[in-house]
Amino acid sequence: MAIKKRKENTASSVKATKYADPVNKKYPIDSPEHVRAAIVYFIRYGLKFYTKQEAQLVARRILRAAKEYGINISKDNKIWQIAGVEPA
Repeated sequence: MAIKKRKENTASSVKATKYADPVNKKYPIDSPEHVRAAIVYFIRYGLKFYTKQEAQLVARRILRAAKEYGINISKDNKIWQIAGVEPA
């Protein structure tokens, strides 16, 4: 499942090399701080812009980045449900 291009992103202040949504350059996941922010912003503001399959893909990328950086995510965080995986 591919993510659809939404609109041109004009925010060039973030020079992240990795995004949870690389097509639209949303939710940078290149540092622990960005991963934590991506979790919050994706759940709070981003879900309405994605289909269920796209949201699942973005959530899984965020979770993978969190694991890489050793970020513990509580078991009751909604990101687990969106990603369709059991909490680690």
